[in-house]
Amino acid sequence: MTLPGLLVALVLGLILAIRQVASLLTYPGQIRLVIREGEASFARLTKHRLQAFTEAALELVAVLDPIASNRPTRLRFLQVHQNFTFALETMALPIMESLEILERDGQLGINGEKLLSALQQIVMLNSQRLSEPCSKLCSASEKTFELQRCELFNEKEAAEQVSMKLRTSSQASC
Repeated sequence: MTLPGLLVALVLGLILAIRQVASLLTYPGQIRLVIREGEASFARLTKHRLQAFTEAALELVAVLDPIASNRPTRLRFLQVHQNFTFALETMALPIMESLEILERDGQLGINGEKLLSALQQIVMLNSQRLSEPCSKLCSASEKTFELQRCELFNEKEAAEQVSMKLRTSSQASC
């Protein structure tokens, strides 16, 4: 591109930018409309992220449920735990941090306060009661997975039954 061509392109770009700013200043309602559309789009994205996080959390609860009739395999647990961890770190935590910033600025509404409180409780529950047992369960072998799952999540009777089954099967194989 030559220097005169570059100058013409620069002048045209500047004219278009000035025209755009002038139209926005001429029609201030258009700015509000664009802002409202952006807020609505962000709200839909946030709702979608929270739904995905909720689904991942419910799936983890189902896998760790002591009353579940079908005992999960180690691979299934690892997949569900990885999905939950990913959803927590990439979806729930950024939303929580954004809400905390809004709270500090005094711009958080009642529903935002409720959501922030719920997310903080979930993060606290995960860090205090869930992350350590789940990491131990992730390192369990396929053979000891069910027994450790029962022990870590306080299923005393189920742990004893699984332990008896493991002993019986190991004695039968000898």
